Amino acid sequence: MDRNGHDLSESFIRGATMVLSIARQQEVRCCCLKAGSPSCGLAPRVGVTTALLLAHDIQVFSF
Repeated sequence: MDRNGHDLSESFIRGATMVLSIARQQEVRCCCLKAGSPSCGLAPRVGVTTALLLAHDIQVFSF
């Protein structure tokens, strides 16, 4: 949800799917994503993009 209460789930999922598609095209096996991001975070909560990449055996590191 954004600050105005709008559900952004669909946008986050669409973006994560696009990242996965690019990663597969480029044969990515690991990546470094921004810590604390709602889409890319790894800890304390796993973001949407991170979760999708991990589910497809792409290793994720955060900085």
